[in-house]
Amino acid sequence: MRMMRVLSSTCILAVGIASGSASATTMYSNDFDGNVAAFAGVSAVAGGGAIVDGQGYKSNPLTQAAGFAGNLYRGVDMFVTLSGLPAHTTLDLGFLFARIDSWDGFNCCGPDIIEIALDGNVVLSNQPIVTPINQIVTGVALGFNVSWTDGAHDFLSLAALTGLAHSGSTATIRISLPNGQGLDDESIGVDNFFVATNFVPPPQVPEPTTLGLLGLGLAGLGLSRRRKAA
Repeated sequence: MRMMRVLSSTCILAVGIASGSASATTMYSNDFDGNVAAFAGVSAVAGGGAIVDGQGYKSNPLTQAAGFAGNLYRGVDMFVTLSGLPAHTTLDLGFLFARIDSWDGFNCCGPDIIEIALDGNVVLSNQPIVTPINQIVTGVALGFNVSWTDGAHDFLSLAALTGLAHSGSTATIRISLPNGQGLDDESIGVDNFFVATNFVPPPQVPEPTTLGLLGLGLAGLGLSRRRKAA
């Protein structure tokens, strides 16, 4: 089991980037290819999985077109905890879901279910073999255990994961496969993961130096007009 590094709040992200709501502000995003970003003041720690090569998910034409590229974060019970969230009332989350290896339907070992929980409360429970959501591809070999075929789903903008009631300064998102038979049998892969809230950044106030330069410019413009009038 490999822990992701604790992230420092290094940048402010634009409103609406990679989020399911046009008015949302991204708090955290990770494509597991080295592109990690957090809103100013927000830190993140994650675990339960490992960053692995995406194998066929990054080369299959359908999954590639959907946004799979490079690495996946893979496991059977994974989480990310965000701290320092600014004031908000709703939260969005999303990701590309890689359904790896022998996910079962209604048979001896199933049904296998993907569960997504926010602060311990399940917000989405799906049996992708029985009732798939936003399926990109299924029944194709995309790597890992070559004895089984795989699938992929687009969870980037699901209504069930958008506008979730949330106002705390911390949030824990857990993505799990509770009925799984172990990592070597079936697992979950995540790509392009993000968390956003309806926090609206305050408008930026110009620096005093900028205001001074603006004043000088206006004064110069007025002087130029007076000279012309004379």
